Amino acid sequence: MLVADTVSPRPAPGVRAGAQAGTAGRWLAMLALTGLAACASAPKPPPVATPPAPTVLPAPAPPPIAAPAPSPPPPEPAAPAPQIDTPAAPMALEPGLYRCELGRRVIIRRISPDGRSLVLGWQGKDWPLEVVQARTGARRFENARAGLVWLVIVDKSMLLDARAGRTLANECRL
Repeated sequence: MLVADTVSPRPAPGVRAGAQAGTAGRWLAMLALTGLAACASAPKPPPVATPPAPTVLPAPAPPPIAAPAPSPPPPEPAAPAPQIDTPAAPMALEPGLYRCELGRRVIIRRISPDGRSLVLGWQGKDWPLEVVQARTGARRFENARAGLVWLVIVDKSMLLDARAGRTLANECRL
């Protein structure tokens, strides 16, 4: 029942104006009390937890400043790397028949006077090879088109197939 239904601007016939006002006032008071009672008996919402304030740590102290170390003397200029233009004495390459492991044979037919190219005989064919700079200090001759590599190490030589990544002849000696 609404308050508007109980209170009218004019008194009902046969009812005194003051009596109607008293009844309406009682109804309003009763409604107000029941509303307060309802609010008082309603469960209270749980308190909202506020997150703790972030802790601000003090900045670490800067390391103590030490006196600068004396600068080292400038490095001496390095000697230029030796060029492999001519065959070295221990890795001298001579023409001839080289016998290798597993009964394989390699023939060095010709070597250019400057030592930069040679003709190698392998499996019945002659292959021209050009010298290539090797990082290891070994002498390396290569035919890039055929994929052949002839390596000369101090006391032995070997023939490699660079394309297939395998050794064709190993431990070759004159």
